[in-house]
Amino acid sequence: MIRRLISTERIIPNLLINLFGLQGIRYIFAHLIYNLKFKVTKKNEHVKSAKKNGYCKIENFLSLENLDDLKKEYEDLINSKYCKNLQNDGTQYLTVYLNDISILKNYPLIKKTINDERIKNLFNQSENKKETSINCRLERIIVRDNNIEDTNKNFHYDTFHNTFKAWLYLSDSDDKNGPLVIVPGSHRFSIKRVLNSYKESIRYCLFFKKDRENKTQNVLNKYAKDNYQFFRYKDKKKQFDKLANKMLSKKNTFLFANTHCIHRRGDAKENNIRDAIHFYSRENPFY
Repeated sequence: MIRRLISTERIIPNLLINLFGLQGIRYIFAHLIYNLKFKVTKKNEHVKSAKKNGYCKIENFLSLENLDDLKKEYEDLINSKYCKNLQNDGTQYLTVYLNDISILKNYPLIKKTINDERIKNLFNQSENKKETSINCRLERIIVRDNNIEDTNKNFHYDTFHNTFKAWLYLSDSDDKNGPLVIVPGSHRFSIKRVLNSYKESIRYCLFFKKDRENKTQNVLNKYAKDNYQFFRYKDKKKQFDKLANKMLSKKNTFLFANTHCIHRRGDAKENNIRDAIHFYSRENPFY
């Protein structure tokens, strides 16, 4: 159990210890450790910006020549057998995971891009690690039917501690295809977030117990078994939209974000495409 308490597991499914505030304690210590580590190591300006606001942008990330050639490799892969559709409802989420070495051998520009030292430094310094485990994938997002709910359009934060994602946009990210929407500064320590973490842990434990007893996949209060629907604000879209920034970005922009910030997928018009290389990490906050 101790190992789970100091892990990246979003919520420990134990009602008793969460009633006594375990999730809030995990949140508090994760922030305390993170901020102490951040102060004692040297950071570049982009990392400092992300620490302050929750995100940073680097425009014109690649040379135009490299961008055009990279886009050709991207198109080849996104239309290949390696591509999967992770969402089959109203939104297509076409994805190619780049963890297969054999794929990268055939796509040298993609391989070079995902190994860019600037990206590694951003993640390493932001995670306070010498070597962060960075996952990469190609993604093409297309809204096919806005009448079908996309839960990623609900404001949420990914987990109880600072964690990072980034996108190198190969097409413009605009109001037509749904830019990232983020509440700047919302990743910082907050008593409201302590209380929200407490509430979410209780909800999850009640659901977990119900699911085990009934042996059903029914969702209680619209929360998923794997925690995916936790840390979500279901009815506060208008409230948070007033505080949030749309991350409108031209192609060839590298957007780096702390997804412990309150954020959501932007509203998109149907049949518009957003292409990107997506980077993400989930490091243990306790060491």
